Amino acid sequence: MFHGSYHPEDITLLLEPVPVSKASGTAAGKVTAEYIADTAYEDLFLDAVRDNAPRLARDVAQLALHLHRTQAGDITLVTLIRAGTPTGVLLQKALRQLGHRSTHYSISAVRDRGIDPMALDYILDRHNADSVVFVDGWTGKGFIAQELAESLAVYNASRGTAVQPSLAVLADLAGVAGIAASGDDYLIPFSMMLAPVCGMIGGSFLNTDTAGFDQCLYFDAGVNRDLSQWFVDYVHRQVCAALQAQTSLEWNDARRTEMRAVSDRFVEQCIERFRLPGGRNAVKPGICEANRALLTRNVPMAFLVRNPVEDARDLRNLCRLAGEKRVPVVHWAEMPYRAGVVLNPAASTVF
Repeated sequence: MFHGSYHPEDITLLLEPVPVSKASGTAAGKVTAEYIADTAYEDLFLDAVRDNAPRLARDVAQLALHLHRTQAGDITLVTLIRAGTPTGVLLQKALRQLGHRSTHYSISAVRDRGIDPMALDYILDRHNADSVVFVDGWTGKGFIAQELAESLAVYNASRGTAVQPSLAVLADLAGVAGIAASGDDYLIPFSMMLAPVCGMIGGSFLNTDTAGFDQCLYFDAGVNRDLSQWFVDYVHRQVCAALQAQTSLEWNDARRTEMRAVSDRFVEQCIERFRLPGGRNAVKPGICEANRALLTRNVPMAFLVRNPVEDARDLRNLCRLAGEKRVPVVHWAEMPYRAGVVLNPAASTVF
C-alpha cells in the first residue's frame, strides 16, 4: 500500500502514485503547476508553524476528544487530499494517544465527480459504514461539503449503502460541517505548502488508464525538501498536552447557522463588487483558501485583505505570492475574513 512519506501506521493513501521522475502526459503538466518553495518561503512556513501550532494543536485535540466520546466503536477516518491529509494524520495520532482504535485513509475528491467510489468500496469492504468519519482541513464556502454529499448520494444509491456525508474540519467558515473546532479564520500552517507538508503527494486526478484508484503525483525525486513528518511530530507534541485539558467542542447549530449566513453574504458581496463571471466558484473566502488559490491558480485574481497591518505576520507569504504573480491587493476593511481571493475579477473593480 501507498503511504507517501508518512509512517504506515498513520495513513494509507488510496491513490495510485505517479512518481515525478517518471511522469509524462497529464501528470507531467501537473509537475510544472506545483509551487516549489525556496528557502526563504520555507522560513515563512516554519515561522507560521511556530506561531500557530498551539491553536492548531488545541483544535486537533478538541476534534479527537469529541470523536473519542461520541464514537463507541472503531473509527475510520477518511480524509480528502490534500488539505484533509495532515489533519487526518494528526487526528489518527491523537486518537491512538486516547487509546481509541482507528484507521486512517486519504482518498481523492475530484471536482464534478466527488469522492473516488473505488476507494470507498475498498474501505467498506474492511470497515463498517457507521465507523466512517470524513475529514478535511477547513471549509471555504462549502463546495467540498456539497460535492461530498452529492457524490455519496449517488454512491449509496448504487451500492445500497448508507454512508453519512457529515464532515469534520478544524475551521468551518462556511457553516456546513457536521463538527468543527471553530469557525475562526486563522492560519492553519499546512495551507501554506503543498507536497512538502502533505506526504510529498500532489493533487489527485482521474485514472484514465486502468480501473484502479485515482492517481496522484508522488514527488520521489527530491524536488522539495520533505517537511511532512517533521510538521506532524512538532504539532503532535503540543496535541498531547492539549488533550490533557479535556476541553469540549463548542460547535452547535446556532454557530453553524451564523457562519453560513456570513459566508453566503460575503460570497454575494464579492460577486457583485468584483463582477465575477464565475459566480460562487470564483470566491475563495478565508486565509487558508487564499493560500490554496495563490499557490495553485494561474488565472487573473485579486487578493483581499482586511487588516494588512494587524495581520501582517500571517499574511507575509501571501503577500510574497501575490507579488510573484503580480496579483493586485485589495484592502477591504469591512470583510468578515482576514483574507480571501476572487478569481477573474473585472479589471476595473480591483483598484
